[in-house]
Amino acid sequence: MEDRIKTSVPEEEKDVHTSSAAILVPVVRDKDEPALLMEVRSLNVRQPGEVCFPGGHIEAGENCIDTALRETYEELGILPSSVNVLQRMEPEWHKEKKYVYPVLAEIDPFEPERLLLRQEEVSEVFTMPFAWLLSHEAAVYDLSDPESEKLPVILRRYLRNYKRGSFTTYYWAYEQYGIWGLTARILVRFRDMLLSGEYQPTWKW
Repeated sequence: MEDRIKTSVPEEEKDVHTSSAAILVPVVRDKDEPALLMEVRSLNVRQPGEVCFPGGHIEAGENCIDTALRETYEELGILPSSVNVLQRMEPEWHKEKKYVYPVLAEIDPFEPERLLLRQEEVSEVFTMPFAWLLSHEAAVYDLSDPESEKLPVILRRYLRNYKRGSFTTYYWAYEQYGIWGLTARILVRFRDMLLSGEYQPTWKW
């Protein structure tokens, strides 16, 4: 991959293995305001139409940062040299019995017109401003009845691609998008980081 950053696996990441996955949580400046960059999955992949962050399975010889950078390049065409990696967030346990490692990073400069979406995986991208995220809390829904009219229409559509189960999910309704599951959990954690002051963008806003 052009301009790829490749590092050896540090000792503290020996728990990261190829049954795990990593994602990038990309912070960008959109109209001079901090925002999160998010993807919408294409209709040709698993979990079609769902909102997510760029990422995928950790390959042999990679750590979670390697994977997050590689997948972001492959899915969005963003070069690693434009990505300032800040920290590895706490991993999330996925229902497919694997850990997902979120990597918090800033992309600067952010040039949306130069993004190269991998159309077979990503149908579109959008940004979610920090200001919106801070002023809204996630809803929580019981998914024991996936056809319940109490659930948002978008969430019911997502659930048709899954086996019935009894669990709850965070859910964010942002503009025309519905965000649930693992991605929603990461958004909740990220919002908490903003509210607590644990993370603030490295540029002034």
